Amino acid sequence: MKKLNLTSLVAGCFLVPAVVFAAPGDNIALTGTAAHSSECCGGSASRAIDGNINGHWSDGSTTHTDGEVNPKWWVTLKDAKAINRITFSGRTDCCPERNLDLIITIRDANDVELWRHEVPGLPGGFPLGLNVQPAITGNMVRVERISTALDAEGNPNKTWLSIAEVQVFEADPADTTLPTLISAGSVDGSSVGVEFSEFVDQATAETTANYNIGGGAGVGIAAASLRPDGKTVELSGVSVGGSYTVTVSGVKDLAGNAAASSSASGNVLGLSLSEVLGDASASGPSSAISSSNGEIEITAGGGDIWGKSDDFAFASTPTSGDF
Repeated sequence: MKKLNLTSLVAGCFLVPAVVFAAPGDNIALTGTAAHSSECCGGSASRAIDGNINGHWSDGSTTHTDGEVNPKWWVTLKDAKAINRITFSGRTDCCPERNLDLIITIRDANDVELWRHEVPGLPGGFPLGLNVQPAITGNMVRVERISTALDAEGNPNKTWLSIAEVQVFEADPADTTLPTLISAGSVDGSSVGVEFSEFVDQATAETTANYNIGGGAGVGIAAASLRPDGKTVELSGVSVGGSYTVTVSGVKDLAGNAAASSSASGNVLGLSLSEVLGDASASGPSSAISSSNGEIEITAGGGDIWGKSDDFAFASTPTSGDF
């Protein structure tokens, strides 16, 4: 999701996510070679390593297999690399079932499976971020869709696989740098977003005791959730107003280095999220988060404004008088 700077803007509408999780040099899939088990409609395998996570088919950055049993896509790296994180983004303009029942694996040069992550049903949203801990040295990352539905004769149905982007991140074996807190933000005071300097371990990042808002006994924190970018954590069920300070300690990076005490200050933006959803069931409700002063990320729910109904979300604050 792109970050919108709100220095002089009080409302924004987001339709298509466009996230960049790290500098291009960190994503080693970009220099690999992509292939898939079949191809249809010009949806070449290389589209999933073009650096663009746009999942709208008409924009030309989404792969497309032919209909087959257990379609597969894979990227072969230039050489064996230590992998500590993978992200997956699927098609978003339609056909969510084309990303149903996925298996994501790391494999060696002989196609032997070294690590796997199964995604039963539909992913909870895109991008799907997966930490690989400890790091696994492999030559290939493969995405496979399992054909679970059966035809009238009891055979697996043919199905399709459409991918917007797969990112593969290389681990630094000499990493001794501690993760630090670099910013904090809040949309309406009911949650606070914090951003770390690098990818962090999910278990320690989601331990609420590792955070303090306001000093002393601090503000109560109901939950901490690591977001798909792997660096941002949402602290929910809080109540803050105006300015505040978040202090963190004990959160580890993917190499196991634990953060020493570090702090970041923020201000509540005072915005309310509104949405116009023709079909809220298409992708769930909208959400908004800020993890840096003056910036907000909005994930729009519903379907798509290009369909038969207008689905969009925006954040705003009432203003009266001269402005």
